Amino acid sequence: MSGRDRDDGGRFTAAMSLDDVYEYVREQGNVTTTEVAEHWGVSSETARRKLRELEEEDRVIARDVGSALLWMADE
Repeated sequence: MSGRDRDDGGRFTAAMSLDDVYEYVREQGNVTTTEVAEHWGVSSETARRKLRELEEEDRVIARDVGSALLWMADE
């Protein structure tokens, strides 16, 4: 799944809403930033930004696991 569309200027844009990311995390149980990025074909930075937004909304929580963050739904 590419999850990418082109904007009016022909640039690629990620077609992933916060709700989409939240549902993916909830369905998977827990995910890494890399898994989210690969699922939508976006950069890790873009995925991390979406996950942080969800964390700020208290919809997901992050846990340090070694050198990675593991994200899970805060249900």
